[in-house]
Amino acid sequence: MNHFFVTYQIRTTKDNIDEIAEDICLEQTVEVVKNLAQDKWIKENIIGKVKEITQLSNGVFNVLISYSDAITGYQLPQLLNILYGNISLKNNIKIVNLSLSKNFLSHFEGPKFGISSIRKILNIKDRPLLAAALKPMGKNHEELAQLAYQLALGGIDIIKDDHGLVDHSFCSFHKRIKACQQAIRKAELKTSKKVLYFPNITDSYENMLENIKLAKEIGVGGFLVSPMIIGFDLMRYLANKISTLPIMAHPAFTGSLFNTKHGISCRIILGNIMRIAGADLVIYPNFGGRFPFTKKVCKEIDEALKKDMFNLKKAFPVPAGGIAFENISKLNKFYGHNVVFLVGSSLYAYSKNLTESVKYFLCKVNNSV
Repeated sequence: MNHFFVTYQIRTTKDNIDEIAEDICLEQTVEVVKNLAQDKWIKENIIGKVKEITQLSNGVFNVLISYSDAITGYQLPQLLNILYGNISLKNNIKIVNLSLSKNFLSHFEGPKFGISSIRKILNIKDRPLLAAALKPMGKNHEELAQLAYQLALGGIDIIKDDHGLVDHSFCSFHKRIKACQQAIRKAELKTSKKVLYFPNITDSYENMLENIKLAKEIGVGGFLVSPMIIGFDLMRYLANKISTLPIMAHPAFTGSLFNTKHGISCRIILGNIMRIAGADLVIYPNFGGRFPFTKKVCKEIDEALKKDMFNLKKAFPVPAGGIAFENISKLNKFYGHNVVFLVGSSLYAYSKNLTESVKYFLCKVNNSV
């Protein structure tokens, strides 16, 4: 029988660690007290097993637990439930490592496009990609389309909706994506350069399906989704069965998991789970910006999105939330060429001429290679 392995970091006393580790094995599987879990087959095949307990420091322990692949039902919702379902309601338990078997991963398609296919679509081989968001919320569809035109004319690679843009009374989804895609196409005819537009489809289930259909007819390049809001498995279904276009994942609401003492590590959620759920590009806060992400955390996410995971394609890291012009060279060395720099305020604030801002930023990117 195949197994996957989870490392939980637990803050407790040495006297309690064995009891807490055993409790996790029961709570995350059979959800009964020990004396009600004595069936031999269930003990051997269902209940998690503590493989190792390591003391890291006074009051901090790593506990390695193995679970049978079969108890996941080979589905993402049940995997998440086994990983952190009931124990998310307890305290001082954090998942710091996850090792999934080839057997488990073989049941998932992962990113449909991944790094290599997106590069082929854009015909860009050996430099970081540059992306920008249409903002702020409050502009109407014509104003956002004008921004899209200026960005595309400057040579931007990817344009996405701000994740707060949905189907508003002051800026309808239909009018926005039609106007923006037409504006991008107009710029493409002038520059002969492909630009991908990712409208935000994070919405109610009914609206998402209709919006995907509409956006595909208009000819957009992909879709922006916030999987912690709509559900990871719904994003997987959209990515693998419905969209037929690249999926860019936004990290909204994931921060609720990233506590230092409790939750799930960034690399597992923004790296492993995002890829299993079909994200081709994953946005996350870059270090040194307005969010408290460190270099170490960003490197771990970057590596998780690019490491070998059996049959899953590698996904683009999309650092954001504070990408400055003067840091591009350092960031290129940090991430390598396979990265998408998502630039917001720096691009809009550099110059009143958005097209020139993009050209300047691209010059910085090209000179950093």
